[in-house]
Amino acid sequence: MVGKLGQTLRDWVHRFNASGLDGLSDQPRRNGPRPRLSAQQQAEATAWVEQGADLGRDGVVR
Repeated sequence: MVGKLGQTLRDWVHRFNASGLDGLSDQPRRNGPRPRLSAQQQAEATAWVEQGADLGRDGVVR
């Protein structure tokens, strides 16, 4: 576990040294599946999460 943590920290240091604080933000994935949602769908989902639940509409609250 410590080995993986150490590697992650080294990766962050290299990214910071190369690009400053901007280097620490999320980087686009090079490998792996493409996102299933379009940019518009992702924005809608984000808005739903930020809006939160409504007792009258959803029957639950957070």
